[in-house]
Amino acid sequence: MTGDEVIALLGTPAGAPAVTDLLDAWGVRWPPRLDDADPEAVGDAVDPYVWRPSSKRGIEFGFTDEAYQQALSEDDRGRGPLVCTHAIFYGEHPGVLPFDGEVPFGLALADGREHVQTDLSGRWGPARTHRRDAWDVPDHRIVVEHTDDGQRMDSLLVKRPLQPWPPADTATPPTPDEIRSCFGEPWYGETMQKLFFPLGLARCGPGIARNRTGDLRREVGLELFFDREPGLGDASPLKDKGLGLAGAKLFANRFQDARQWPGGLPLGLTFKTAFPDVVSAVGRPPDGGQDGHLSGHAVWHLKDYTLHVQYDNVDNVLWSVSMLRPGFWTASDSLPLG
Repeated sequence: MTGDEVIALLGTPAGAPAVTDLLDAWGVRWPPRLDDADPEAVGDAVDPYVWRPSSKRGIEFGFTDEAYQQALSEDDRGRGPLVCTHAIFYGEHPGVLPFDGEVPFGLALADGREHVQTDLSGRWGPARTHRRDAWDVPDHRIVVEHTDDGQRMDSLLVKRPLQPWPPADTATPPTPDEIRSCFGEPWYGETMQKLFFPLGLARCGPGIARNRTGDLRREVGLELFFDREPGLGDASPLKDKGLGLAGAKLFANRFQDARQWPGGLPLGLTFKTAFPDVVSAVGRPPDGGQDGHLSGHAVWHLKDYTLHVQYDNVDNVLWSVSMLRPGFWTASDSLPLG
């Protein structure tokens, strides 16, 4: 079976004969199944992903819970079938023998990075490039990693991205400039009511009083942060008294299972902006952060706001973009941004 025939099966239920034959053909002996829920776990108790490698054949298959993959009801998670959603073809990768079949898309494991970029970009447009190169093609995402010298492939990943939650039926979201204009305003202020109540903020009063956040991730991919004006203290029984808007975190599709923020991002960014292009948009290196092999985060203290991004170094996309009131970053040790 060729690599092209393998990826043609992505999206097929794990129990389908074609998939069971696929696993058998590549020497995968253990059928995919989700682990049992951990009764001590907090939040998502079941990992929606299962991986089945064939290290001696240089290939690995990924399976995803169908309800999670397709953004179906959360009540259905763990109850339906798994779907084959990922295939990884390994080249010079530690602990794995090279793939011993025909690599997809007419590529070869000996192809250097420049050749692969030219070839695939000629078919599907420019790559999102950082540590890896990523392309979005119909129904799939292709991610290629090369050896450090760029002369051979380390791996080629083909995956089915998670489906988005259906678009929210809400008012037009505020622009980045409108968000910044609200810094310091209480959650029930006139401008906040105009811009954010149509998105669902009106119901967030208890959460703001309890933990100083307005959680609208599932509604519109938004989380708002509030802080108390200096001198008011915490003695008031009205815990939200004196709280002003300190920042907004805008979420990409399915990051922390959020609905994607439907509005614009600062500096003309999009959720498909790779990290090096974020640096270019800001115009200078970040003031802090960490750029890891799989993911990273970075912060810039700009004139009018602090910008913080979380990003994926596999798919070369942004997970979240936060705009924070100047000075709030250093005063917020527990802010869930890193």
